[in-house]
Amino acid sequence: MCSFRVSLPLLHLLPPRCLSWEFLLGSLFLVGLSSVIVQTLVACAAGWAAPAKRGRVVGQITSGVVIGILCARLIAGLLTDTIGWRAVYLASAVLTADMAAVLARILPPRKRNDMPLSYPVLVFSTLSLYRTKSVLRRRGLLAFLIFAMFNVLWAPLVLPLSAAPFSLSHTEVGLFGLVGVAGALGAGRAGIWADQGRARRTTVLSFFALALAAWSLMTALPIPLWFLIAGVVLLDFAIQAIHVTSQSLIFASGAEARSRLVGAYMVFYSLGSACGAFASTLAYAHGGWTSVCLLGTGLGLAGLTLACLEKPEIVL
Repeated sequence: MCSFRVSLPLLHLLPPRCLSWEFLLGSLFLVGLSSVIVQTLVACAAGWAAPAKRGRVVGQITSGVVIGILCARLIAGLLTDTIGWRAVYLASAVLTADMAAVLARILPPRKRNDMPLSYPVLVFSTLSLYRTKSVLRRRGLLAFLIFAMFNVLWAPLVLPLSAAPFSLSHTEVGLFGLVGVAGALGAGRAGIWADQGRARRTTVLSFFALALAAWSLMTALPIPLWFLIAGVVLLDFAIQAIHVTSQSLIFASGAEARSRLVGAYMVFYSLGSACGAFASTLAYAHGGWTSVCLLGTGLGLAGLTLACLEKPEIVL
């Protein structure tokens, strides 16, 4: 899978006459398909961690994932402004190859299963988790909402920032990713709160911050960017805190099916991300940045309602 992931960005280095809209969509689909590697590592780390420290470990790994996503925006903008857009894909291929080499050296050998299951059986058993694991259903819905909000912010953000009165470059827009890193770093502690039995409280307070504080601050655009910066920090902190606590609860609900639980949970993650990006661009096209903020606020209020209705007994 890693070698497959390395080769995909290199396809974008082909001459323009070899490229098409269909080629772009197909390669993006394959990149998304191979990105499951990241979540597999989260599941592995949760399995290796002691139960009392599982939330903290999941928080550290997940913070690294989100920080990588946000920093990639800055690096991509810098490469595009200085070298060209093709450099982004070349750098991605090189870094992925490096990661594959490092993981091959540091990951422990795979344990053989005495009763291996076929792939179709594993797929159907994963689907059955939606029926048997109530914590997966509840936290999956919350994951859909938080990652919809994540892309409601980040997908259209470049549009108002690159237009007047700001007229920022790709690199300058990418700097806002570093702002989000501050929030993601702070949310690493959410795993500790989950270990201490405060998952539900963390979720409710985070959604309250998302629904009322973060989007209210960002609605002020194009008034001074400090309001937007504060909103980005708060929103990324809250999203990361909810994501970490959700994963901690889901991993604790079934150690024997941890990887399948990750797969089932990430379905909501992916759907939320896609729907959020699509809906936010439509909202911006029809009502500008104010409509985007109203959309994000609505998602936050929906999440806050679900979090308040969550039963305490399903939380550690």
